[in-house]
Amino acid sequence: KVPTSWTRFRQRMRRCSKVTMSLTEEERITETVLAVIDLKNLVDGFVSGPFANDPMLQQTRDHAFQTVVNKTNKMTNFLCHYADLEFKKSKGDNEDFGTIIGNVMRIYKYLYSSDAFLKMYQKLLTMRILNDQFKNRDYEIELINKLKSESGASALTKITTMISDIDLSDKFNNENVVNRHDLNELFTFRVTLLTSGSWPITDHKSGRKLVPKQL
Repeated sequence: KVPTSWTRFRQRMRRCSKVTMSLTEEERITETVLAVIDLKNLVDGFVSGPFANDPMLQQTRDHAFQTVVNKTNKMTNFLCHYADLEFKKSKGDNEDFGTIIGNVMRIYKYLYSSDAFLKMYQKLLTMRILNDQFKNRDYEIELINKLKSESGASALTKITTMISDIDLSDKFNNENVVNRHDLNELFTFRVTLLTSGSWPITDHKSGRKLVPKQL
């Protein structure tokens, strides 16, 4: 009998094929990442089952999986955008996000280009925060902590600073809410405090900044 994980893997690979035009780019990213996870589950099942976690076979499996994941730089890109797409969604239950975080870490640990992943993750995190799509803070921090455990805290210094900036901004805005009633409308003034050098944002120093008279 063909293992269920193998069947899922083949189905996902068909859907991810370039000849399949029905998938959106977001769907293709998700399906590709999940196909790699299915493949990992399939191989892990063989290693832990019939071969009783033989150490030499585990080493061979890890080397082979690392080769597959790093064959091109697409997996780094896909894995970052997979996390981005999932974290933009509405808050789910612990099991859903626990699975997503687990999927990211199972592939991340095999990446040669972990620095490239973290750099792209930082940019996408910035967009989520500044576009008000930072919906799942606790789970984001859980993933960041796991990335720290894998790569070291120093590798995520800027990302950690970004999270601290958002916490400080929230505290500042809660203590200094400025509301203005004008023509029966409520205007809210909100400040986001960003530490220079920690956010991947172009610093536009030229040009004059004009503040509206109302402010």
